[in-house]
Amino acid sequence: MPLEDAVESEAWAGSRPCMPDMKPVIGPADKHDKLWFAFGHSHQALP
Repeated sequence: MPLEDAVESEAWAGSRPCMPDMKPVIGPADKHDKLWFAFGHSHQALP
């Protein structure tokens, strides 16, 4: 699949979701031992 000829027909950008208090949700799930949440960090990246 050659990519040198690929052209985007229009620009696209996704939303930057965040919580109402602007703090990310990061931590373990209450009901699942091996599940952690890490979302709502807007444009901030996770380290």
